[in-house]
Amino acid sequence: MKFAKVLKVFIFAVALILISSSSAFANTFAFSNESGRSITGLYFRESGTSGWGNNCISSGDSIPSGHGVSVSTGYNAQYWDIRVVYSNGSSDSWVRLDLYTNQKVTISRNGCFTSRA
Repeated sequence: MKFAKVLKVFIFAVALILISSSSAFANTFAFSNESGRSITGLYFRESGTSGWGNNCISSGDSIPSGHGVSVSTGYNAQYWDIRVVYSNGSSDSWVRLDLYTNQKVTISRNGCFTSRA
């Protein structure tokens, strides 16, 4: 009887560790700007939802081409939509990017690409 209780506690602890480690992949990733343009707006939303979240770039700041930042979505989901606004006011959006499996997003002149690292 005592062994069964210990086993239940152990299984529960392992489950919590697995859940928290899988959340780390989904919440934080590397964002790289290789677009040839400066990015002044960076927005995320869980795929399938409406409305964009807050700009991830502080007011007055930008991500110059050739630079990158670490981004935390603050929410555990597999698929995300990304919208970038360039310094000239134009914008691009990409939908259903798998940020659970891929921890790097690169914006280039040819589009948006994800990779594992």
